[in-house]
Amino acid sequence: MRASASWDEFEQSLLQAPLPDGSASVQGAAHQPVFRKRLVTYADYAALDNGKRYQVFSGMLVAEPAPTTYHQQVVVRLVHRLKSYIDQAPVGGLLLVSPVDVILDPAEQIEVLQPDIVWVSPERMDIVKKAAIFGTPDLVVEVLSPSNARRDRLEKVGRYRRFGVAHIWVLDPERRLFEEEVRAEEGYVSPRTYMDSEIVQPRCFPGLLLSLSELWP
Repeated sequence: MRASASWDEFEQSLLQAPLPDGSASVQGAAHQPVFRKRLVTYADYAALDNGKRYQVFSGMLVAEPAPTTYHQQVVVRLVHRLKSYIDQAPVGGLLLVSPVDVILDPAEQIEVLQPDIVWVSPERMDIVKKAAIFGTPDLVVEVLSPSNARRDRLEKVGRYRRFGVAHIWVLDPERRLFEEEVRAEEGYVSPRTYMDSEIVQPRCFPGLLLSLSELWP
């Protein structure tokens, strides 16, 4: 695909992909070509220019609805608090807010997600490229909205675990809930759950005291 493509061109490029046996198509009952769609990769997704937001789940392109104003308020407040801490503490690294593409599988590039907030430690800055992050960040944050809560909890968090993201935060503004999940040598430990106006001491940011009352609108 060229640098940008319409939706029709994008769909056609997938249909024209050869089948696993090397043929371009197989014949249907009416002797019409029946094409098998190939998996969408980051290169396909990056070339699509129709003004919409997408993520790629196991090679399947999924449209991303605009977040709610409630969701965005929580993201902005959390980013402000984290940036203030990172600017003053000796942890360093890079803090980014969505939309930013995170390619969890740099080899195949069929898992392309957009966490709400991402942090990459100084020791792992090599995964940060100009276009996207190619690898697993040290921290991903998902702020749930009613339209995406189930997908984010099951599909996105599941992929973060599978690819070994060290720190996973899930915030549910409707329930005023904060969950922190950490990967240990033996796997992920049980999430710590905080509610309402409790104080969170994130394990990836020593010395940070995060009051949840500062986050909820």
